[in-house]
Amino acid sequence: MNITLLLPTQQQNEFALLTLLIKASPNWLSRDDLRTSLSLPASAIQKSYRQLESKLLTVYPKLALEVNTTLGYRINQNINSYLGTILLSYLQDAPSFKILSVAFDSHPFNAAILADSLEVSRATYYREVSNLNQFLASYELSFDAKKGQLIGQRHVIRQFAQQFFWSAYKNSDFPLMSDRHLDVTSLIAELEVLLGTSLDSVSQKKIRFSLAISFLDIRQSHYIDQALLHRLPEDPLFQLIHNTLSRQFYLLDPSIIIKESQFVYQTLLTRILSVNTDFSSGIVINYFSRYEPSSFAYVTDILAQLRSTYPALFSSAEDTLAFQTDLLISQHHLLTDHSDRLAMADYPLEFFSQQYCSLYSGLISLFEKVESQHKTNPEDSAIRFKSLLSAIESSFDLTAFERLFTVQIMAERGLYSKKIKRELIRNSQHKIDFIDGQPTPTSPDLIITDTQIDGPKNTLLYHISYPPRANDWHQINQLIAKIS
Repeated sequence: MNITLLLPTQQQNEFALLTLLIKASPNWLSRDDLRTSLSLPASAIQKSYRQLESKLLTVYPKLALEVNTTLGYRINQNINSYLGTILLSYLQDAPSFKILSVAFDSHPFNAAILADSLEVSRATYYREVSNLNQFLASYELSFDAKKGQLIGQRHVIRQFAQQFFWSAYKNSDFPLMSDRHLDVTSLIAELEVLLGTSLDSVSQKKIRFSLAISFLDIRQSHYIDQALLHRLPEDPLFQLIHNTLSRQFYLLDPSIIIKESQFVYQTLLTRILSVNTDFSSGIVINYFSRYEPSSFAYVTDILAQLRSTYPALFSSAEDTLAFQTDLLISQHHLLTDHSDRLAMADYPLEFFSQQYCSLYSGLISLFEKVESQHKTNPEDSAIRFKSLLSAIESSFDLTAFERLFTVQIMAERGLYSKKIKRELIRNSQHKIDFIDGQPTPTSPDLIITDTQIDGPKNTLLYHISYPPRANDWHQINQLIAKIS
C-alpha cells in the first residue's frame, strides 16, 4: 500500500528524494539523475532538498545531507532503518492521514466537528476529503465527509485499516493498541503450541496489531456483515480463535462471533502466520482444499506442470510445500483484496523476463496451458501470471537461470584493470562475466576503459576516471540496469 499518496505533493517529492538518496547511499546522485527519476526541474529538487534537510533534523539530528555543485546530492550514511519513522513523521502532518485516524478511532462525527479537530476551515476539510477519496477509490471504499465515516463492506474496511495502519506504524508504537484492547499474550502462547514453533517478534506484533483493529471495530458495533466461509472450519486454529472471541465478547450474538472469528481466522492464516512449519502449511493447504477448491485445483495444476518441466527447482519436499502455500495465499489475495491486485500490477515483469530469459519463455507456455484448462477471468490473466513469477522468485534459487552481463575492461595499466574488476565485483548488484584481453567477435554488453576509444556498435562504453570516484560504481550499475 503506497500511503505516501496521502501526502501533499511537496512532501511526496521530499520523500521520493529521500528514498532515492538512501538507495544510492553512500554514492552521489547527480542532478541529471534526479531530474530524470523525479521528473522535476532543478529548482523543485533544490527546494525539496532544503525542506527535507530541515525535516530530517527534527527526526534524525545526526544525519548529514550533502550537496555538491559537481557531484549532486547524497546521504553520507545508511539510514534505511529510519525510513519508516521518517515517513510516519510526514504522515502525521498530512490532513488526509489525520482524517482517517480520527474516523477509525472514533464514532462518526459531522463535518464541523472533524474540521475543528483538524484545525482547518470547512472548505479545506472538504477539499482534503476529495483528495482522500481519490486514494480510497482504488480500494473500493469512500469517505462520507458529512457523516465522518468510511463507506464500504465492513470486511473490506477492516482489511484496509489493518494494512493502512501497519504501513504507517510497523516501526513505531500504534496509538490504537492501548490497554483497553485484549491482552493476546495467552492467545499467542496457545498459537505457538499449536504450530509447534515460536513466533518471531514481527509476527507477534502483527497479531496484536490485527486484533487491536478488529476489537476496536467490534466495540464500536461495526461488525463483519457477511459470512466469509460457507462452512465452519474444523481445524484447531479456528477453534482457538472462536473460543478467544467468545470469552472476550460473551454478550454478542453467536452469529456475530462466528463471522468475526472467520475474519480473524482468514487474516491470521493468509497474512500473518509463517509458513515455515509443516503444521502451518498443512492448515493453509487444508483450508484451500476445503473452502476454495477452484483456487486449490488451479495451483495444484500449476505445481504439477512446474515439477514436470523444471524438476531441478524442487530440491526438497519443503521447497514444494512452501511454494504451494505461497501461491495459494497470493491467489487468495488477488481474489479478495483490491490492494494486493494493485501491488501485483506493479510487479517488474520486464526485469524478470530479461534477468531469467530462458526460464521466462517456458513459464509463458506453462501458464497458458493451465489457464486454458480452468475457467479463469481472462482480464485477470496478466495479474495471475505476475503472481506466479513473484512466488517462483521468492521460493526458489534461480541462479542457474540468470543472464550473465558481459563486461570487458580495457585499461592501459594492468594493475588498474585488476582493481576495476575487483571493485566492480564488490560494488555491482548484478552477475557479471568478464571478457579479458582485446575485443572479441562477440561484443560485450559493456566496455569500461580509462582511454579514449570507440567501442563496437551497439555496445555501451564507460570512460572511468583514474583514480576511480565513488560515483563511478553507481553510474556503472545504472548502465548495467539499462542493459537489463
